[in-house]
Amino acid sequence: MATRPFLDSHDAYAWALHLNGRDEEAAAQSNHALALGTRNALYHYHRGMIEKSLGHPDRARAELTQALDLNPAFHPLHELQPARTQAAARPPDVRQIDVMVRDLIREDEQP
Repeated sequence: MATRPFLDSHDAYAWALHLNGRDEEAAAQSNHALALGTRNALYHYHRGMIEKSLGHPDRARAELTQALDLNPAFHPLHELQPARTQAAARPPDVRQIDVMVRDLIREDEQP
């Protein structure tokens, strides 16, 4: 990271840390990815999921909402598809995404 401090690298590293349960470190890397006011739906989605794992539902909701504001057709599953099939993929209904985001947040709000 020190020799190639690209925003994509910070976001990818943050996501890898999150997937391995190292959310405090993930948040620090996510800070670097978003430090310049980066307007990238995937970065904000990743940050939202990190915040959710850290037990910050309001911050998670804000980041996930930002992801959808930046790209109403954003869906995390599309990010997993190869680029050649992604172009052919039909964007999900925005209402489905809204339900997905609400469900993710609601999980943290249940006792």
